Amino acid sequence: MLREPSRVEKRREAISAYLMGEDLAPKQIETVLQLVDLYGLLHLVRPKCRDARAIHQQAEAAALTQWKKTWHALRNVALQERKIHSGTAAEFARKKVSAQMYQRVRGSAVIPRYPNPEDRSDASTGRHAEIEVTRFLQVGARYLKEKCDHAPDHYEECLAGVRLRAEGNLHPSKSKVRKMKDRVHTRLMEAPALEDFDYCIAIGQDPGEEWLPMPLQCRVHTGSG
Repeated sequence: MLREPSRVEKRREAISAYLMGEDLAPKQIETVLQLVDLYGLLHLVRPKCRDARAIHQQAEAAALTQWKKTWHALRNVALQERKIHSGTAAEFARKKVSAQMYQRVRGSAVIPRYPNPEDRSDASTGRHAEIEVTRFLQVGARYLKEKCDHAPDHYEECLAGVRLRAEGNLHPSKSKVRKMKDRVHTRLMEAPALEDFDYCIAIGQDPGEEWLPMPLQCRVHTGSG
């Protein structure tokens, strides 16, 4: 006996079919679906038993460890340059741990930014937090622009279609799409700038050399010991 697809599965299938019609490759469709999951458009996420202080402490511990490693690796580099690169490496470690451990704090509950499947429930009820919707749209817009060569008009309409289907409107009318597209456009225009680091972390891309500890960028050769 075949099991009836859940509400979440139906919405996911509708989003996938819609994106296929927008000429996205299977890998690109999977990335967009991962963003839908990441920002909770289909699932409610159960809070982890962590608070903001614990996350801060873990991020600071990672930063200190990375600072020490970089400081030791650059022992033959000029003091001022050594301090600068050690500080950059520490900040990279601090920000990476913070980004991976939570998305935002709601009261005493910390919502993990990368929830495991067992930490999700098969329903998404009520309105989503504004910051999560905005971040999904920002990351999605940049991904569709850079990786799928979508013009602004195209990716705004595409994101509108995804949002409508995630909300349960599996076959939205043209008027519904137009209204949602206008809302997407307004939200993107009014949102604070998306940091490159946050975008790269969201799509699983290397943040780039400017965030890498100095020993990983290049080896500094000096004439003096």
